[in-house]
Amino acid sequence: MKKFVLAILLSVGVQMSGVAGPAHDHGKDHKAVHGGLFFQAAYDYELLVKDGEARLFVTDHGQPVILSGSTAKVTILEGTRKTDIDMTPSGQYFVAKTALNPGKGAKAVVQLKIGGKASTARFTF
Repeated sequence: MKKFVLAILLSVGVQMSGVAGPAHDHGKDHKAVHGGLFFQAAYDYELLVKDGEARLFVTDHGQPVILSGSTAKVTILEGTRKTDIDMTPSGQYFVAKTALNPGKGAKAVVQLKIGGKASTARFTF
């Protein structure tokens, strides 16, 4: 009897995974589209640091996330130097002025609060 129940549960599980597969295909929307670094967590995050500015794009399955009232802080770690940068929402991304130009191997940790929910994104340059 136990083998029969186990076989039914396994069969249902395999069938459900086939149904869930195509519905959860995120396809092309999970990549960096602005030339920055990509991280996927609660949302899709893309960090771009260049030309004296840091930008953090936030999308949900390829759709922009409403950022008004949200907060973000990026901490960039390069060697022994640690730099904190407060970012402000600007339309479809967060932005901050910075003179930093992180080199290869530098790390960035972004702490966000969007819609009252906290999230963290990590990047390696």
